[in-house]
Amino acid sequence: MKIGLLNKQTEIVDNSTIKHLYFSILELNYSPAHTHKDIEIIQILDGSLHVTTFGEEFDLSAGDVAVINSEEIHTVHSNKITPCRLLLIQINPKMFRSYYPQIEHIRFLSNNIGTQLTDDVLEKFKTLFL
Repeated sequence: MKIGLLNKQTEIVDNSTIKHLYFSILELNYSPAHTHKDIEIIQILDGSLHVTTFGEEFDLSAGDVAVINSEEIHTVHSNKITPCRLLLIQINPKMFRSYYPQIEHIRFLSNNIGTQLTDDVLEKFKTLFL
């Protein structure tokens, strides 16, 4: 397992036993416009975060979850002077290719899923990733 720091804000955990899956808990003030091949799942642990994607702009608060599509340009920043603490999960679509070959062509229509899910579904989601 490799652990490194990027920009003193992001902890990169490279766990070779979980191929194509990366996760970290980090405190974030601002991340400029960027994209990556991974599907990104963000859950806010503390604070609030403003997210801008190509098609949407929205705010997330503690407990909310957002999904950023693969190759989708996005910018995030804390809504407060203090950093936002979040769980970041990045999943390379290759992880699911053998189960669902079309995964690289799937697009989530809405990035902000935190307010669209029932509490029961959110709890199940949280137990999978926390």
